[in-house]
Amino acid sequence: MESIDFTALERRRRNQIFSAFSYFIIAFLGIFTIVDLLIERYLIAGVLSLLLCLTIANYILPKRTGNLDRAGTFVLLPYMAFTWTIFYEGGIEQTGPLWSYFIPVFAFYLKGAAKGIVYLAVQMLGLLIIFFLALAGVIDEVYTGLQFTIIFGSYLALSTFLLIFENVRQQYAESARSASSSLIKANRELQLLSTRDFLTGANNRRHISSILETEIQRYVRYQAPLSAVLADLDQFKTINDTFGYDFGDLVLREFVNQTQASLRITDSLGRFGGEEFLIVLPDTGIEAAMLVAERIRDRTAGIEIKDGHERNVKPTVSMGVGQFKKGESLEDFLKRLDQALYRAKDNGRNRCISAD
Repeated sequence: MESIDFTALERRRRNQIFSAFSYFIIAFLGIFTIVDLLIERYLIAGVLSLLLCLTIANYILPKRTGNLDRAGTFVLLPYMAFTWTIFYEGGIEQTGPLWSYFIPVFAFYLKGAAKGIVYLAVQMLGLLIIFFLALAGVIDEVYTGLQFTIIFGSYLALSTFLLIFENVRQQYAESARSASSSLIKANRELQLLSTRDFLTGANNRRHISSILETEIQRYVRYQAPLSAVLADLDQFKTINDTFGYDFGDLVLREFVNQTQASLRITDSLGRFGGEEFLIVLPDTGIEAAMLVAERIRDRTAGIEIKDGHERNVKPTVSMGVGQFKKGESLEDFLKRLDQALYRAKDNGRNRCISAD
């Protein structure tokens, strides 16, 4: 199962919202700038044109820098200034405050719940200052107290609803992220269980066979030498019968540890049967494979395990070693290795016999 990059998804979502909001602001600032120029309100037209230029520049900037958070700030601030301006003027038939209702939507979606609250607080503070300046007679009064209460109350209600929605959305996103991580972890553990021998930690028979089959296909394609070793611990049944199965399991694990220490990172070890193991050696000819097998045999002979009753066990291993031949099937190759292994057993055990 592939990992879901929730960070990239969130970045893509914010980028889409940022682009949509930027288009919206650029369009309306452009329209109102032209309208104010036509009705000869040059001061307001100048302010709006400056905000328009800042918004356009800020839309282009994150495309190059990738800093969407800062860009979102400089898109929101011009629009907030625009809404304060049109709130101050009253707009057409006192519709100016309606433009403020877009602020909480984009503040939460662009900046998240925590930062969105800060921007809303700044926005509402600006509206309050304008209203109280009008009450004090500093500027012209455009709205009655009732009108302002309705405007401010509905704005606050909308902001509260969007805040709750954004919090719920973030919680669900976090839950989905956590669930996905847990599922990926469980899937990896399941995959490990399906490919590993639970007792020794080596590859299981199915997986080591799959690895050998893959290496044979690579040999067919590139003609790179490929060798394998079929190893069997000598008189392992006697060890189990004498010392018990738990002790036998300990011997198997120690053999795997010593064998892994003798292999390269590109080599593979798998438990092929009870005490039988298959070692796959890519890019290895028969001479080098025999050296690897001898090294494993020496390390195995050096293992000494005590059973707790002052009795020592020093296991040995017999091995059949072979290099894959052109035109040979997987089954034929394994059969040759098995025959070489049995010759090693018949010749006295604790030895490596070439199948070639």
